[in-house]
Amino acid sequence: MRILSISLGRRGGFPVYGLEMTRALAEICDVSLLVASGSENIDEWRKMSCRRMEVSTYHNNISGVLSFVNIPKFLAIKKYILECEPDIVYYPGSHYWKFILDRIVPQNTPIAMTVHDPLIHPGEGALINKIIAALETRRPDLYILLNESQKDAFIRSKNISEEQVLVLPHGIFSSYRNSVSKLENFQEFESLKGHTGEYFLFVGRIIKYKGIETMLKAFRDSLDKTKRILVIAGSGTFSESERSEIAKIPQTRLKIFNHWLSDSEIATLTANAFMTILPYEGATQSGVIPMSAAFGTPSIASDSGGLKEQIIEGETGFIFPSGDAGELENDIIKSSELSNETYLKMRKETLRNATEKWDWGVLALKLVDFLEAARDNAGNS
Repeated sequence: MRILSISLGRRGGFPVYGLEMTRALAEICDVSLLVASGSENIDEWRKMSCRRMEVSTYHNNISGVLSFVNIPKFLAIKKYILECEPDIVYYPGSHYWKFILDRIVPQNTPIAMTVHDPLIHPGEGALINKIIAALETRRPDLYILLNESQKDAFIRSKNISEEQVLVLPHGIFSSYRNSVSKLENFQEFESLKGHTGEYFLFVGRIIKYKGIETMLKAFRDSLDKTKRILVIAGSGTFSESERSEIAKIPQTRLKIFNHWLSDSEIATLTANAFMTILPYEGATQSGVIPMSAAFGTPSIASDSGGLKEQIIEGETGFIFPSGDAGELENDIIKSSELSNETYLKMRKETLRNATEKWDWGVLALKLVDFLEAARDNAGNS
């Protein structure tokens, strides 16, 4: 089967997910690539022995607006797509150009897309986001979701059949293993000296739906019962209420790295953490959990969306009711009181579970079966 993988994300988890899934597909299919030349991991894309077209997308709001009227670029992309003659066009993640590219792809070629967020996150429901989400998911004939929790609602919202949807869990971000280093190798992490394996970690964008205020309250109330520290790492702006909670925690117990993190920084912080915390108030799933699991780092997460599907309670981490600071406090204390033997057993189980269930090769085989069925149905129609 000939698959054209279109992965135009430049930063964050999208290009990593796209690379991992496409690389696994290339092991069993004839894969061609359309990728962003400005992607953070473009060097990894270039290592793949696949037919490839690289395109410059945009880097700010102005260039983003102008990119939509770059007719010569879209004509070149159309020519490339026709030359590839794909049986299926697959988007590992969406992109603002997608509603244009969907009209370039021949109408008889099925389109499949991994939808990372079937439902818009709380606080991100602006009209423009709703319009973009509607446009991005308008044409695909096939959808890949990352959790079961939101499947039924998604099917109803799109008025599609259950046969058009495949649920595949988020794969393990094993590529981060190549980027891991020691904390002391980063000057900015000097304040973490002596805390290797002994800190709770929140890593990701600082945004309202992530539940950071709940986490801060829970950690503050657990200070007398745990000797560990809390690390918050990621770009974004803290709200006034979050800053108020930060001020209540001694600086010796809370370390904040408020900037965009490189893959190496993310990998190093995660690999050396005691546990990651995901206090999200709204979630589809999270790449943080499988990324953490790649290092055997357990997670404490809310039961929001599909997060509860990514953790086995008491074996690979802990789950608490979303927004419940008291229950999160209990999990922080409970995890801190684990014996070394029990904790090491949890780390081992976290890695084993992720390796067996979230291996990209296993996921790619299931995806190919799904896509082949769609191709055959399209050919018979």
